Amino acid sequence: MIINTFKRRYLRLLTVFALAFIFIFSSCSLFEPATLELSEEQVMLTVGESASVLAVSNKKNLKWTSSDEDIATVSSNGEITAISAGEVDITVSVAGVSATCTVVVEDGFIKNLALIWQDEFIGDELDLTKWGYQTGIRDFYNGRASGSKHWGNNELQYYTEDSVTVQDGVLTITAQKREMEEMEYTSARILTRDLAYFTYGYFEARIKLPAVNGMWPAFWMLPQPNGENGTANDYGTWAASGEIDIMEAKGRVDNEIGNALHFGGNWPNNTYLADNERLNSSISEWHTYGIDWRSDKITWYVDGVQSFTLESERWWTASSNEDSAPFDRDFYLLLNLAVGGNYDNGVTPPDDFISADMQVDYVRVFKHLES
Repeated sequence: MIINTFKRRYLRLLTVFALAFIFIFSSCSLFEPATLELSEEQVMLTVGESASVLAVSNKKNLKWTSSDEDIATVSSNGEITAISAGEVDITVSVAGVSATCTVVVEDGFIKNLALIWQDEFIGDELDLTKWGYQTGIRDFYNGRASGSKHWGNNELQYYTEDSVTVQDGVLTITAQKREMEEMEYTSARILTRDLAYFTYGYFEARIKLPAVNGMWPAFWMLPQPNGENGTANDYGTWAASGEIDIMEAKGRVDNEIGNALHFGGNWPNNTYLADNERLNSSISEWHTYGIDWRSDKITWYVDGVQSFTLESERWWTASSNEDSAPFDRDFYLLLNLAVGGNYDNGVTPPDDFISADMQVDYVRVFKHLES
């Protein structure tokens, strides 16, 4: 009996000592001064670029701030995005301690731009606040059919949502040999219609294209609709309302892409102007494709080098005498990978075709800062 009482007292004493030790250790940790250090003192970026800055601290819940978000923004994990040319301080703070790095943002090859919209394809699914899907073999808008079957081009694919994946900062559109309803292939087409649309600016995407017979990838723009037709605005239906093809390619031509404008009257009284640009490497490697769209001209760029220019006196619409029409209204963005179709005169994939990918690293939109 005396032994058991001694054991109980001994265990209580041990418990008290243990609790006291935990309290003292916790108090020491709680009152340990915060430390904070940044991996960079200065970061150089061009407009539209991003960079991550590492903060090393013995505390959690770091707070990041930018001294001027019109020049550069910073995310909750220290990713800095350059918006426009200038100099800005990026500060991280915690528990009364802070550290600052200077970010210098320079103009790119086109001066006086500011980033206003982007998708870097972070996460593991398509951001439906920025993009929508078009599925099937024709467009439906506001509950009604809009446009012709097979997308007006005798295309061979059925567009599906599951042909899009997002992983490791890259959007992938996969065309594959897969029967869907009456079609032999599936692929995907996404667009910013009703979500993001723009008049004028610089538009750019970094893309890898499939160098495979029968593939028709494209990065392009159509007019934001103002009625029940999904590709029509004030100037009428396609192509009186215009179409801007920033980039399209024939998969069988390994080192060439196309640029084009479509305009004129409503189909079939429409016309177009186009150009082909040879690349210094395969379309299956990463390249940037962009346009600088202004009221008096549209200029195409590949990898930051000017490739083609059309001035406003060369385009027109039957619906207006305005010099810039029809390319003076809001347009939305599209990315798609078609199979077959009229662009390459009906060339189809080879008999052993299984699948092919179009990959997109980012899409960015900039506005012109000059009045």
